[in-house]
This record gives sequence, structure tokens and C-alpha cells, in this order.
Amino acid sequence: MNSSISTTSKYYDEKILIGLIIFSFFGMYIGFFSHSFYLLTICCLIGAFSILIAEILFRSKRIKQYALALLVIATFTIAFGVLYNKSFPTAYLFLLFFCLLVVFFSLNKYTHKQMLAITNLPYLVYAALSILVNLGVIPVGRAINSDDVTTVFGNANAFVGFFGSTAHIDSYSILVLLINLYFNPIKRNKLFFLFLTGTIAFITFRTTPILVGIGSVLCAFVLNKLKWKIFGEILLITIFLSFLTPLVIYILTQDRVYLILLDYLLTGRASLWVDIWNIYTSKSILDMLIGFSGVEGFSVMTWGFAKANPHNLYLNFLILYGAAFFIIFFLFVRRVFFNLSPQKKTLLIAILLGGVGNSALIGFSNLPITIWLAYLLCHEK
Repeated sequence: MNSSISTTSKYYDEKILIGLIIFSFFGMYIGFFSHSFYLLTICCLIGAFSILIAEILFRSKRIKQYALALLVIATFTIAFGVLYNKSFPTAYLFLLFFCLLVVFFSLNKYTHKQMLAITNLPYLVYAALSILVNLGVIPVGRAINSDDVTTVFGNANAFVGFFGSTAHIDSYSILVLLINLYFNPIKRNKLFFLFLTGTIAFITFRTTPILVGIGSVLCAFVLNKLKWKIFGEILLITIFLSFLTPLVIYILTQDRVYLILLDYLLTGRASLWVDIWNIYTSKSILDMLIGFSGVEGFSVMTWGFAKANPHNLYLNFLILYGAAFFIIFFLFVRRVFFNLSPQKKTLLIAILLGGVGNSALIGFSNLPITIWLAYLLCHEK
């Protein structure tokens, strides 16, 4: 009886998750036109997951200690941040939301089949909407992030996602590709998604999908086959502190030529990270520990104009939530990293690598990727 109720509840939870992901697409899209609707979407997502968690707790009366600990730590981080910065920005809402996701998945042991359903249907919806945007059928709420690209077939426009950016749909596509590669048992279905996601990732004309896809597979292979735990430790530290790479290279070489080369390879991110890091370290120790709840005070000249976007998930987290929570989050990820199955470890590495060049990889506008990160942190086997 209890097993039947649990199975039925998970079925409805799965459908609700799919609905919330698709709802977030339209909510974030309309949010480009109306900030009030953007906030309303966020509140709806937080409220929906709070209700789901309350229902699950009422049904099962259990909660994992690590999930509860992260939620408590996040609550204290938010409380101190609000009191110190005298504001309650959306960054704190996201931190609360992410911790609710972790609690949700700690209470639900979703199967690969269920996660495939949660992943594939929303992706098909997002891909269809993106095609309509590229055809000009649907307007975008912000300037399209797309450039003419010279290919062997001539000049072409890069394919952009529903939100008007290549930087979102490329990472989204490569993650869905890896998920179907590892977990989709139906050959025809798998081939369809491999072709669709691979094609979309390719026509964004970005190097991120290639680096993230190949890089995650190679790193996971080294970890799983050679059993080099030290390599895993170095990999995690390198990813989380990737924004310090330019400074480390300069300290080791004392030659700015390498910095210029790195800046070229990272499309301007090297100098951006150095400038933002210098601003961060110029603040008081208390500021650096608690965080700034926003990046508005970290605007630097990037690509010819002032921009407050670190273009690095980890530098962004450090600024928003402070060094104290940054370290705790690193330890939380490390806690599960070495216990993951080879396939799940590859997916986690892919998400983490994607964050090196994209500060918005995890967020309300990237709900599918955010959901998978929370899921992987709760499902070690």
C-alpha cells in the first residue's frame, strides 16, 4: 500500500517538475519585458517546491542530514547578508530555491527513466521555441547574442536559444546529449536526441560544447579508470578557482604575454576576472566573508563597455554569497564527487566545467541544469 502511494506520488511529482520547468521558460521570457513578472515567476517556483517538500515530509517524515544542514547554512547566509547589506535581492531567493531543490531530491530517489522524462520533454519545448525565435516568429525580450560566423559554407548566423543567447542553449544541449548518451535505453530515442542536441550545439558555433563535452568525458575516464583521487581533488579545486588562473600564470611567468594569449583564448575573460578579483580583494574582510548579494559594484570595462558580469559561476558565487558559503558549497560538492557512478560523475564535471565561462549557468533561467546539479548532489550511486 505504502509502495503504491509512493510510486503514484513520484509520478505526479515528475509531471509537476516537467510543468514547472516549462513554466520557467515562459516566466523568464516574459520577465525580459516585465521585472514584476520575473519576480512573480521566482516566487511561484519557490512556492511550488516548498509545497512539494511539505507534502513529501508529511508523507515520509524524513529528511537527509546533509540536505537539512545545507538549508540551515543557506538560511544563515541569507539572514546575515540581509542584515549586513540591508537588501533582499533575487540572489538570495535563488540560494533558498537551490537548497529547496537539494532537500526535494534528498527525499525522492528518482530513477534514470524519470530524470529522462524530466529532461527530454522540456528540452523539446525549448528547442521548438528557439527555432521560432531564430525564424523571427517569436520576438525576444532582449538583444540577441548572435554574431555572423564564417564557415566553410559561407557566412551564417549562430543559432540562439529562446532567451536570445547562444551561451545558454549550447550548455543546455550538451548536458541533454550526455544524459541521453548514458541513460536513454531506447536506441531510436537516444539517436534522435543525440542528433538534435549535437546539431543545435554545433550551430551555436561556440567552443564551449566541445570543451565541456570532451573535457568532462576525458576527466571522468581518468578518474574512473586510473583511480587517481588526487587528480579529482586537483580538478575540483582548479574548476572552483578557475577565475584565479590568469593571476597564477602571471605570478609563475612574470610575463604579460601569457596573459594576453590567455585573454584571447578566453575571449576577454582573463582580464575581466583579474579586474573583478582586484575589486573583491580591495573590500573589507567581513565583506569578503559575507558577500555582496549582487554584482552591481563590480562593473568593469569588458569588450569595450562597462559590464557587471563575472562570466564565471564560481567568481559570481564568491561575490554574491561570500567566501564562507563558497567554501561550504565546495565541500558539499566534494562530499559526493568521488562516490558518483562514472556516468553521473561525467555529468557533474560537465556542469562544473560549463560554469567556468558562464556565471548564469546555474540559476532560475537555467532551471533544467540547476535541477540536474541538485539531483547529482543527492544521488551518489
